[in-house]
Amino acid sequence: MKQSVRQTLQLIAEDLGWRCAYEHKAKGRLAFLKMLANPGALCVVCYRWQVFFDSHRLTPLGGLIRLFSLVAFAVSIDSRAEIAGGLVIIHANAVYISERVRIGPQCILFHQNWIGLSPFPQDDAAPARQGPTIGARAIFGAGACAVGPITIGDDCKIGVNAAVETSFPDGAVAFGVPARQVAKT
Repeated sequence: MKQSVRQTLQLIAEDLGWRCAYEHKAKGRLAFLKMLANPGALCVVCYRWQVFFDSHRLTPLGGLIRLFSLVAFAVSIDSRAEIAGGLVIIHANAVYISERVRIGPQCILFHQNWIGLSPFPQDDAAPARQGPTIGARAIFGAGACAVGPITIGDDCKIGVNAAVETSFPDGAVAFGVPARQVAKT
């Protein structure tokens, strides 16, 4: 599905607006321009333009933007991932989001997060492999990963270095390897 310039700019505004709200900063054009000096905000903006170019079959431009994000920030987000507005990457360092991932609005990622397909497929004859589905307002601590066909509900908090391989309901707080629910918000 093609993404228009208006849709791209709207998603960028949602991303930067949610980051301003999370950091308790004033919103506005000047604040958004200042936000572009932040590597986490810049790599999210790069991702949005990468998706725009890829959706218009300008794959070389999308690929250059993805390469820039990878080299400059060690952030790799596949254009086929479905990410709603309000994505915030706090520390742009070693973040990987693969294809077939769905992330709801206002998700917050810290550094060294891996969200994607499981590196250990269960069955080669199974239908197309699926990545995680993450609800709205989820927070992933530093080093947390979520792999495989799982669902993480709205308002979940995934702790530092947690390895999520099973689904969690709305409001769950999960820690550990493998991650276990330790509380509910």
